[in-house]
Amino acid sequence: AGWLFRQVGRLVGYRERAEENLTYIFPDMPAPERRRIARAVLDNFGRVLIENYGTADQLALRRLKKQKLRLKDLISRIEDDLTPDIIA
Repeated sequence: AGWLFRQVGRLVGYRERAEENLTYIFPDMPAPERRRIARAVLDNFGRVLIENYGTADQLALRRLKKQKLRLKDLISRIEDDLTPDIIA
């Protein structure tokens, strides 16, 4: 994910903008250090997206939803068994 966001950041101009901002804030910072920080930010952004919205969490959520439905069905069946049939 980090590699992908580094490429996207380069293409859309994020990295250059980040380096310019770092130059503005830290004028004495060497250019390689600014480049390293800008790349690290994009790497971190990619990891955060994967951690927060990754497929593992979505799969776990789907499993929990299926389990919830099964439990609701089981509760309904038990309630039906406990409720006497009223013949009118």
